[in-house]
Amino acid sequence: MNGRADFREPNAEVPRPIPHIGPDYIPTEEERRVFAECNDESFWFRSVPLAATSMLITQGLISKGPDPNLEESPKRKNITYEELRNKNRESYEVSLTQKTDPSVRPMHERVPKKEVKVNKYGDTWDE
Repeated sequence: MNGRADFREPNAEVPRPIPHIGPDYIPTEEERRVFAECNDESFWFRSVPLAATSMLITQGLISKGPDPNLEESPKRKNITYEELRNKNRESYEVSLTQKTDPSVRPMHERVPKKEVKVNKYGDTWDE
C-alpha cells in the first residue's frame, strides 16, 4: 500500500493510455464532433466578442480623433539634403580641428595644402 485509499469502483472502466497522436492518427467520429464543437464555441464565445470589442474601441477612438502627440510635438522645419550635408560637414570639420591642434602636430604634417579638384558638393579627390 502506498498510504492512499483507492476509491475506484470495482466494475469501473479503467482509462486506456493515450495513443501516440501523429500525422497518421485518424480521430473517431465522437472526437471529430468534439473538435467541431470546440471550434464553433471558440469562434462564437472568444473570437467574435474580442473582434467586436476591438472594432468598437477603434471606431470610438477614430471618431474622437485622439492624437496626443500632435499637440505636444513641435513642428520641424523641412531640411534639404544640401543643408543637412553642409551642417554635418561643418560639425565634422570642427571636430577635426579640435582633435588636432596645428601647433602640436609634427613638422612633416604641416605641409601646405595642394590644390585639389572639388565637385559641386564640395568633396575633394586626388587623381
